[in-house]
Amino acid sequence: MLQIISLEKIVMKCKYCTGSCKKNGKQLTGKQKYQCIICKKHQQLTYKYIAYDKEINASITKHVKRGNGIRDIACLLNISPVTVIRKIRLISSTLRSTYESVKKCMYEMDELHTFSGNKKNDQWLIYAINKGTRNIVDLFVGRRNKENIKQIVDKVLLYDPIKIFTDRLNIYPCLIDKAIHSPGRYVTNRIERMNLTFRTHLKRLNRNTLCYSKKADMLEACVKIYLWG
Repeated sequence: MLQIISLEKIVMKCKYCTGSCKKNGKQLTGKQKYQCIICKKHQQLTYKYIAYDKEINASITKHVKRGNGIRDIACLLNISPVTVIRKIRLISSTLRSTYESVKKCMYEMDELHTFSGNKKNDQWLIYAINKGTRNIVDLFVGRRNKENIKQIVDKVLLYDPIKIFTDRLNIYPCLIDKAIHSPGRYVTNRIERMNLTFRTHLKRLNRNTLCYSKKADMLEACVKIYLWG
């Protein structure tokens, strides 16, 4: 005679590591909760809501990198737009520049114009690249002023650059030593081409589009996921 075993007595394997889980209370719905003995993460045997699937963050990252909007992602994954926004912010908060320290190289800096909320609220994607490898050193999203540009300049100066190429913006001369600063019109061709790539892949960066970021932090989050996700 077959013995019927309750699901609550099953020793559950952790969905995040190789550990085993123990019972740890119940949800308001009455479902049994489990906690991993090793990583201490809480989980359930089965989930009713798709947003709790362990693969959902990878799916959202993939769609953001393909330039899909918030409501497009919500529709494709069958989750709410609010959850998509929350997940994008959470994913981007864990991302950092992947640039490897390289001394004595040449760099290019530029600012890509966009907006958030409305066209009167200007935002700038300020970033620098290694002229040889085209790897992005770091980025900043915000106003195009001396304080914000200085953050990226200081990061580049840490790598002891041979030359820093910029456009003719009047802020750069007071931040970069004249001996390594090379401003001009045609000296930033590589980073200008990268600007075009960004605008092509991310609709929220297009010049003429109905797809724009309502908040600056979402703009920065999506750019980080696109570059480093």
